[in-house]
Amino acid sequence: MLWCKGKVHPQNNKRFQTVSYLSNIGVHADVWSLCCRYVGNLSRDVTEALIMQLFGQIGPCKSCKMITAGNDPYCFVEFYEHRHAAASLAAMNGRKIMGKEVKVNWATTPSSQKKDTSNHFHVFVGDLSPEITTDDIKAAFAPFGRIS
Repeated sequence: MLWCKGKVHPQNNKRFQTVSYLSNIGVHADVWSLCCRYVGNLSRDVTEALIMQLFGQIGPCKSCKMITAGNDPYCFVEFYEHRHAAASLAAMNGRKIMGKEVKVNWATTPSSQKKDTSNHFHVFVGDLSPEITTDDIKAAFAPFGRIS
């Protein structure tokens, strides 16, 4: 059983560390045991109390921090034990809360986050004639920018 925050990891004897970007918003997660979950695609009507109640059915929750800036509210839920955080994925991912299917995943550290892809765009082109080649597609889209 792994415990969060301030304890020593039983497998490598390293003290749990605090993830700074989560600390800045009032949530503490540790790098080693990953007791913290990201919960996204939330309705604006969802509250921290509701999240604590729902996730608390899986195991005791230490905290919930709701982030409502922007169009898509999300939150971080911190469990006291890793096993409850792990169980929350199967129990809560895809579950509808107030009409929206929530997305549950591990909260990640800034260094493990994906690189900025805000300037990357993906276009799906389908139902093409078999005679159309990759070169034809590249030629058609070349006037709009770099294609990879």
